Amino acid sequence: MLEGAALKLGQRPSEFALSDNTNHRVELRSLLGKNRLLIAFTPTSSDLETVRREAAKFLERDLLLLSISLKPPVSAAPIIALSDPEGGIAKAYGSSGATLVYLIGKDGTVKATWSRVPKMTEVYALIDAMPMRKAEMRGD
Repeated sequence: MLEGAALKLGQRPSEFALSDNTNHRVELRSLLGKNRLLIAFTPTSSDLETVRREAAKFLERDLLLLSISLKPPVSAAPIIALSDPEGGIAKAYGSSGATLVYLIGKDGTVKATWSRVPKMTEVYALIDAMPMRKAEMRGD
C-alpha cells in the first residue's frame, strides 16, 4: 500500500501493531478473520460513547471498533483503543488527522469507508446483508 493512500473497497488492510492504554500490543492480524472491524481514526468521545451504548449489537455481529488516535482513551468492549503517537498508521491508511473509518469484513477486506463515524444502523445494515453474516444468523 502506498503511504498516505486511502484503502479501497475489496482491498486488504496492511498489517500494523499498536499499543493500547495499558501498553498491551495489539496486532491487526490477530483480529482479522475472527471479527468484523470498524477501524476508526480519531473518533470523538461522543462517537465512542455511542459505540459503548451499542455494545450488545456489536458483539452479536462479532464487530469490534479499533479506535486509533495519538492518545487513546481506555479500552472497553467492544472498543479497542490504540495509540498511534507518531500518526504513522493513520497516515499510511489515508487519514490526515480527520476522522476516517473503514469497515473490514471477516474475509479481511474493506467493505465500506466513511469520512465520519457512520450511524450504527448503517453499519448493521451493511453487515447483516453480508453472505457470511446471513449464514451466521441462520445458524449455518
